[in-house]
Amino acid sequence: MKQAIYIFLICLLTALPLAAQDDTCPYLECCYTSQAKFNALNKDKVNQDEWALRIAKDCAEFYSVWHRTHKSLKDSILGSVGSLEDWYAAREKVLCPPSTNSEALYKDYPAQGKLVYVRKIFSTLYQYEETYERPAWQVKTEKKDIMGYACQKATADFRGRTWIAWFAPEVPVMEGPWKLHGLPGLILEAYDAEDDYHYTCIELKRLQGEKPIRVPQKKYVKCDRKELDKLLSTYENNPNDYMKLQGLPMAYKVQSDGTLTTKLYDDMQYNPIERE
Repeated sequence: MKQAIYIFLICLLTALPLAAQDDTCPYLECCYTSQAKFNALNKDKVNQDEWALRIAKDCAEFYSVWHRTHKSLKDSILGSVGSLEDWYAAREKVLCPPSTNSEALYKDYPAQGKLVYVRKIFSTLYQYEETYERPAWQVKTEKKDIMGYACQKATADFRGRTWIAWFAPEVPVMEGPWKLHGLPGLILEAYDAEDDYHYTCIELKRLQGEKPIRVPQKKYVKCDRKELDKLLSTYENNPNDYMKLQGLPMAYKVQSDGTLTTKLYDDMQYNPIERE
């Protein structure tokens, strides 16, 4: 399988494209597991997920497989006049757990050097576009094996964290998980120096006959990265603060003395993947 992927990529990237295939149709998928420590006050609690990096010749997309699986199921059931009870019953049969990671990244999209980021906070879909910034990687001499691929180490300071990446020169694709990219080979593992965020490739497979990569046509609130980061931090630290900002009804928690409070979490300090 490893040799087949290598030969396929070499052919594809040296002007032997698949006939009638759009350059935005993904031809390669890398599946990653992730471990994330969202709460700076409790790093023993680790959020786990699985992500798909789908790579086309001209662009790529990155999203939570678990979140998209459950969302597709919900949309299918409710879209066919099913009830919430039908959805609750159906999701119990899904093999993967639900995920709150609603973010999706569309890279080198809508044009080379651009990135579109979308995510949902409560009931609102947000979207921003930014330059697809390339981390200033320093390639090291250390090597290790990942899934049978000889990988080389690289480090970079990016968005307030020091990142360590292991890339596979045998897979000549300059992509990776999240916003990490720009190395001479696919990034198969990446984590920050504090190991708050860690991505590990568990599967690499060829794709054929896939639909083009597109941002779903939805009603988005347009913003910039800093604005969305601030909103997300507000929501994660205390959802009611976000609800108040949006003019939405707030929830209450009963305290031990029987009084009500709008502070839903006592020990939450959001630990964002981007610190600057």
